Amino acid sequence: MSCNNCNVNLAGVEYVEKDDKDLCISCFNLLFGKTCTKCQMLIPAGTKFATNGGKFWHKDCFQCFSCKKKLTKFDIGDDEQFYCHACHKEKYGPKCIVCHNGIVKSLRYVENEGHLFHEDCFRCSSKTCGKKLDDGFIPKDNQFFCQECYREIESKHTFKETFTFASLIFTELVPEEDKILKSMAQSFKTELTSKIQPIIKTLNIPRVSKENLFFITTDQTQTISYLFPNIIMNTTVSNGSIQLRSGDLAKQKVDVIVVCSTSEILLKNILQQAGVTVANEYHRLSTSVNPQDSIIETGPGNLSCQAILFYRWTPPTDRNKTKLLTSISEYVSKLLGHILNHKKVYRTAAFPPVEYGLSQCPLDTIAEAMINTAVTKLAETLLYFTISFIILPNEFNVHQKFAEKLASIQKQLEPFGHVEYSLSQINLTLTAKQETNLKQCGSAIRTYMNTCTQIKSHENDDLNVWTQQLVMNFYQHCLNRHIWPMINLEQKKLTLTGKKESIDAADRHFLELTNQALKQLHLKNISRNVVWEYQIDATTWQSYSYNCIGEIEYARTIKNLPTIEITNEQDELCQINFANSTETFNDRIRAIRQRHLISVRLPNHWQCQSGNFCRFLLNEDTDEYKNVKQLFDQTMANLYVSIKSIERIQNQRWYKQYTAHHEAMSERLKENIEKRLFHGCTETAANSIVEECFNRSFAGINGTVYGRGAYFAANANYSHQYALPNANGDRYMFVVSVLVGKSTLGNTSMKVPPSGYDSTTDNRQIFVVYHDAQAYADYLITYQ
Repeated sequence: MSCNNCNVNLAGVEYVEKDDKDLCISCFNLLFGKTCTKCQMLIPAGTKFATNGGKFWHKDCFQCFSCKKKLTKFDIGDDEQFYCHACHKEKYGPKCIVCHNGIVKSLRYVENEGHLFHEDCFRCSSKTCGKKLDDGFIPKDNQFFCQECYREIESKHTFKETFTFASLIFTELVPEEDKILKSMAQSFKTELTSKIQPIIKTLNIPRVSKENLFFITTDQTQTISYLFPNIIMNTTVSNGSIQLRSGDLAKQKVDVIVVCSTSEILLKNILQQAGVTVANEYHRLSTSVNPQDSIIETGPGNLSCQAILFYRWTPPTDRNKTKLLTSISEYVSKLLGHILNHKKVYRTAAFPPVEYGLSQCPLDTIAEAMINTAVTKLAETLLYFTISFIILPNEFNVHQKFAEKLASIQKQLEPFGHVEYSLSQINLTLTAKQETNLKQCGSAIRTYMNTCTQIKSHENDDLNVWTQQLVMNFYQHCLNRHIWPMINLEQKKLTLTGKKESIDAADRHFLELTNQALKQLHLKNISRNVVWEYQIDATTWQSYSYNCIGEIEYARTIKNLPTIEITNEQDELCQINFANSTETFNDRIRAIRQRHLISVRLPNHWQCQSGNFCRFLLNEDTDEYKNVKQLFDQTMANLYVSIKSIERIQNQRWYKQYTAHHEAMSERLKENIEKRLFHGCTETAANSIVEECFNRSFAGINGTVYGRGAYFAANANYSHQYALPNANGDRYMFVVSVLVGKSTLGNTSMKVPPSGYDSTTDNRQIFVVYHDAQAYADYLITYQ
């Protein structure tokens, strides 16, 4: 006898008879075997299995969907899964109305008016009782009370009052305030219930006048998007507007999302979030067109937009600023032309910044080109259209440059930006058994609310000296302390809302900041054309440091003080006496004098400027640019990839004091005292030096081997090691005029040069100076 399928001899082996045919076990499993629904493995002939609805399972695979126990008896849930009786009961069975857990037959429970309770959950509804209702209960208003509580409720009238918390409070303070209010109510034997209504409130941050609009970006924590991550800046242009915000480009709710597909990271992120359909569509279209020249348009996929535009930006090989501006402008212009002239009418579009890492392009150049082009295109269309520039949340410096550019074109009365905060309104209901308790409780809570939140408002004419940076810092200071600030620059008015002790402290901080701003303004104005000097010997006078001159002149001119204490360059605490024009330190007394610098002329090639200092970008086609680059290239020709910019530093106050120092030293030494040297530093230090010179706060940052002063090198390649790159790979180096005068070998202990000398040196190429006005930064080179 043999298998009817494979003809194998069946003598002495197990076989199966099926439809009058004899089949070996292997053939039977092949032809008629069943597959387990769960593990997708064969269920061999002769083994036990479970079946339901035409499906089969191994005995061990047929499990409860919830607890995974093997099933012998089961129930089918609404989700068409198989459950053991206990799990089915827990999920779909009746539940306790109090704790919402399932009612299990093995445990005792209570049923009343169609509601089920666990025995332990069936308790008196009175908040002051809560005992189990084993001895019976009385229902009232869908609640159940023990007899004692019910009699007490019925025997006494209940008094109730409802009112709203006087003002909105910060949402994070709600739990604390709710706890305080309930504790107060309890002390009056009154029950308090609160209903919290969340409210989103917009805070406008005022925009200062253009002359005070500058920002100090030497510290990342002072950047706009660090202080206010959710700030939205906006300005109207023709019929449309331009917005700036931080966030994920893929999360924007706009009509069109633009993707700079040069950025592989951005491209991958957008395609991933948009989904497989968009990714396939993009890859299909990119193979049928030249992606270098063509805009690829896809559907939105999973994104909250109507269309996604992909377009590559290829930066010019020549890093000339004019060419970069043109290239970026053409890129943005082509995309906006496509959107504004589309057969569908779009109203909003979101742009990321172009890939600045590939272009080695300054961030301010990118911001200038993209925003200027947006302004131009909006002026050409009649559509009411909004262009949003979206910056990643951690790109603080990128956001800063776009914010500075957008602020420069905002209208006079437009706010600098706005942020949204979550506030809450608390609605209170007081319930008491005694009317006296209710009135006393209500009065106490109203008194607390009036002291809890107060409004303080006053005018201050000195608000006109506030900078935008100061406004941002003050607003954050207030909000961190749960104070709602409002500065009206047009009315010169400050309004603070919050707890009394907090707004009093914030008001004091406001006055401190105002005084600081006034003092800084006065210091810069009054000392711009003045230098103070002390006498070294019968024929030699030495000027004080940059900051000391400002302090001395402020004390004499503004404060009219008879004396002032200052700390000079040698860290000596000296007393200045204006009456007898002396400086006293211990037993040493020196004469002092004031000299006016009005006669000092600024260089003829400087550009006109309104403030004390500015950074003027040189055109690379000018001789001035070429001469600086040639000096730089003498030792740096093979050590950098490209020069991104060369800026002329025009700091009037610094230059005049340097010139006065130069004249005094030249008169004393009668020889060539000046050298053209280099100073490499970080971006943070460079920004501070441009405004405040090489002051003593920088001494020792890169070492003190030859003295504790400001270090300069004859060769740019030596300073290169201290020009540490920023996140974008940019390095910064100054070309500096330095009054080395008479120099001697320095050592680490020197805080000033030895008597008779003006600077210290390594006798090779390093020079160290100890006076703020002894060096003037002529140019700042930004390179990679």
